[in-house]
Amino acid sequence: MWNIVWLRRRRFPLALRTLGLAVDWVAKNITAHGGDPGDLVLMGHSAGGCHVASYLLDPLAWDAPRAGIAAAVLVSARLRLECLPSNPNAANVAAYCGSDPAVLERCSPVNHVERCRWPVFVAVAEHENRHLDSYGLEFAARLTTTCGRAPRVVQMHGHNHSSIVAHFNSGEDELGREILAFVATRKGPPQ
Repeated sequence: MWNIVWLRRRRFPLALRTLGLAVDWVAKNITAHGGDPGDLVLMGHSAGGCHVASYLLDPLAWDAPRAGIAAAVLVSARLRLECLPSNPNAANVAAYCGSDPAVLERCSPVNHVERCRWPVFVAVAEHENRHLDSYGLEFAARLTTTCGRAPRVVQMHGHNHSSIVAHFNSGEDELGREILAFVATRKGPPQ
């Protein structure tokens, strides 16, 4: 969790470039741990999901993300950046990108879906932080319309923004099984 907190302290787009350096490090070192550098799945929760989506899609992050990324998993991700009074994380968004609505619109991953060439899994909680479920569904709808393919979308019933990931290794394995099934069937070269 420390790495996500550290990344959130960085202003846009520096956090995305830092994530890119981390992805490069993993790709260079994964073989020593039995992994395949050509078969990477990026997963992020909350702000981490925003960072993953922005890293893959936003042209300000990189000219192109690292080769070898096979899929993305976005869990309760902030896929639209805004500072609405009803957003409990408006101060964090403002600290990351500022509060200018035009800049926030430009930095929102949902507005860059046309650049998506990876299979995507979107998960939201039934009792999600304000707006995040809507933004996840908006992202999925735009991806479907723009790219001609629907991502896998799952709503975790009975869960909130924290418990959607905090339940891993608790005996409840629904989301974990969904993610593993997605990874098993969706990984491969970019589409």
